[in-house]
Amino acid sequence: MGLDRILVNDVGECTGRLECYIGRRGSNAISFTGAGGESTCVGNAKEVFVNSKSKFIWILALAALWGASELFGKDLLTELGIGAASIWLAVVAILLLSISRGIWNRVGSSSIIGLVAAGMKFTGPSPNACHLLGIACFGLIFDLFASTLLRDGSVEWWRGSLVGVFTAYGARSVFVLYAIHVAHLQRWVEGGSTMALEHVLLHGTVVAFLAMILVPLGLRAGRRLSGIAPSAVTSGADPVCEDGTGRS
Repeated sequence: MGLDRILVNDVGECTGRLECYIGRRGSNAISFTGAGGESTCVGNAKEVFVNSKSKFIWILALAALWGASELFGKDLLTELGIGAASIWLAVVAILLLSISRGIWNRVGSSSIIGLVAAGMKFTGPSPNACHLLGIACFGLIFDLFASTLLRDGSVEWWRGSLVGVFTAYGARSVFVLYAIHVAHLQRWVEGGSTMALEHVLLHGTVVAFLAMILVPLGLRAGRRLSGIAPSAVTSGADPVCEDGTGRS
């Protein structure tokens, strides 16, 4: 049963306002990144072991929730009189992906979610290549940008917002290009550039705007669910930093 080791110092601040913390292997060391830069603090550190198995269970649960939304979401929205189902299903997807990434920030984790959700859609009534491709593509593109912008446990809001915006436009663009020029899906080939631009620019902009807000919130919620949010750091004795200044 794999374990991720995170070394958490007893003090929540070392260099200015705490923005994030990055656990590093070692006996007592942990790196804090604050407003004043990065310092490695040594002091009363405690080891927190986070079970990778439980994280994977969270990932599968969120994937199942996404798959369920794809199976039943369109019919539910229709009954409620809400149109443009693809927009709202994409918003749900990007929120679930961001929560999962906050829980387990690993390359490939978002792709797994997309593939599981696509698999669930495939088992449902009237599966088609268009839906399966769209779901899988969304997970893969989110994974690409999250792995690039959220590496090393970065928690800045602007990074999460960029992941959301890039995913909204990127996933739809890749989907349209593949559907028209590779898979030659009849609906998209017949729809031509007008349908493609509407899907990417019009609907994509609505998704991007909402994702810009929801992705940072989802990442924060995921970190809290996993128990590694900055607020989980407890108070204690002052640390001693590399520059010898102690707590700023």
